[in-house]
Amino acid sequence: MIKKKYAGLAGAAAAAAAWCICRNKKYPLAEGYPFLNKFFIPGMFLSKPFLRMANSRLADMELPACPCGIVRRTEWIDDQDGERLRLTICQPEESTDNMTCLLIRKHEQVQ
Repeated sequence: MIKKKYAGLAGAAAAAAAWCICRNKKYPLAEGYPFLNKFFIPGMFLSKPFLRMANSRLADMELPACPCGIVRRTEWIDDQDGERLRLTICQPEESTDNMTCLLIRKHEQVQ
């Protein structure tokens, strides 16, 4: 009886290990961080109210300090849909020239 129990557990462990190896080969999410590949967020945390609350908390958090010689400022712009977007601009202290800027906007309306 005990041998069957351990054989079943060993079989389940071998199947789980084989699944992890196959998944890691197909989707190498975090090479060099093997345990990060095992991390997942349960679907119950991805509800619209939870994401809305999490985004508002992230927006209220302070950004980390800039390295020496870098100045950070915040500006607001209106996008083509009339929404206000907060921009955080980091630039060298000594810079007086216009510099290039990369804006990436990935936005889906969450109701």
